[in-house]
Amino acid sequence: MSQENNLLVAASGTGGHIFPALAVCKNLEEYWNIHWLGVRQRFDANFVPQKYHLSTLNINTPKKNIFLVFQYLDILMSTFHIIRILKAKK
Repeated sequence: MSQENNLLVAASGTGGHIFPALAVCKNLEEYWNIHWLGVRQRFDANFVPQKYHLSTLNINTPKKNIFLVFQYLDILMSTFHIIRILKAKK
């Protein structure tokens, strides 16, 4: 594993997103430090191998109700959390 190359993989949700990303990571793990960005309440929080450094966001999928605007604001605010993760991982 190279100490210079960091790769952030953002794949979350269902196996349709996670399994292809895992296949790519398996081919790159020899050359890259792999960091995984996922969502805490989804499949990836428990499924991503521990050899990849997992960072999770605490957001939910928006549901159509009266609070929809607030849900999208929550997702927008998670952008700042992602920026902090990117800065920390360089």
